[in-house]
Amino acid sequence: MEFPDGFWLLAAIVVIGGAIVFYLRLRRSEAEAGDGMADTGSAIVTFSRAFPELPVRNVVMTKDGHSAFLRLADGRVGFVEHTALHAAARLLEPRELAVGPSSDTRTVNVAFPGAAGGNGHFEFASVEDAAEVSLWLCGEFAAAGAEATGQAGHSDRE
Repeated sequence: MEFPDGFWLLAAIVVIGGAIVFYLRLRRSEAEAGDGMADTGSAIVTFSRAFPELPVRNVVMTKDGHSAFLRLADGRVGFVEHTALHAAARLLEPRELAVGPSSDTRTVNVAFPGAAGGNGHFEFASVEDAAEVSLWLCGEFAAAGAEATGQAGHSDRE
């Protein structure tokens, strides 16, 4: 069987073009997978798309930039997690979470009830950031803020 003139040239161009496209797509997906959220602003934008009616008061990013915890104006906690190709936002209720012991002071272990992934291990840039997020998740921050403004606050110990 004979091939028409130029067949091998066309076949080579198709193979080389396919290899180039595959290589560029692979590099792009690796870059996307390695990138976390660029800054706290992108975490706020992602959370605000999912929950536009909830104002954000403060944001604490994890050390790797893949997750962010957001303190909301009503005392609840928002959570944004960036994966390889998308970001997901969740609303966390402090008394529904379990914050467990960690191996060091910059790490917070959180058990998300009902989540497919189960538990999370989050490392922060400073001890202060880890302590602040722990307070938000335990609900103590909201109780302390309510007492400071003269409102009746309730603790888990009551």
